Amino acid sequence: MEVPAAYLVDQKKLPRKPVVWGLSALIFVFGLPSLFSQGIVPFLNKLPVHNSPDFLSFVSDMCDISLTVGACFMCFFIRNRWKIGNLNEELSLGNPSYLGSSVQAYINFAISWICPLLLSILSILVIIDKFFGLEHLF
Repeated sequence: MEVPAAYLVDQKKLPRKPVVWGLSALIFVFGLPSLFSQGIVPFLNKLPVHNSPDFLSFVSDMCDISLTVGACFMCFFIRNRWKIGNLNEELSLGNPSYLGSSVQAYINFAISWICPLLLSILSILVIIDKFFGLEHLF
């Protein structure tokens, strides 16, 4: 809750107390389907669009997918949009000897080539596994 609250307070200049109450209410509303999927609402017990046994399994599957896809997109964003130079600049703030080191060369190479490739493959495999089952491929 702290990151969106800090953004709204610092960037949008909104008062902290209403922001925290609003975010708390939003989190509560988003948590209601999870609560209701335990049997009180039959529609949430078995979802017709996904082969998961219940709503929480569906949420777990979506978390597995979004973790790998999000990491892959983050690598693409750092490399193409934010640029590697800005990443190096941020990392050098905490460690002045970072610039020009072998760690910098490795991170630059990994963020540019290794991580996007491996995370793309992993994302595809996770999506196939969650929706179709990986056992059908091999």
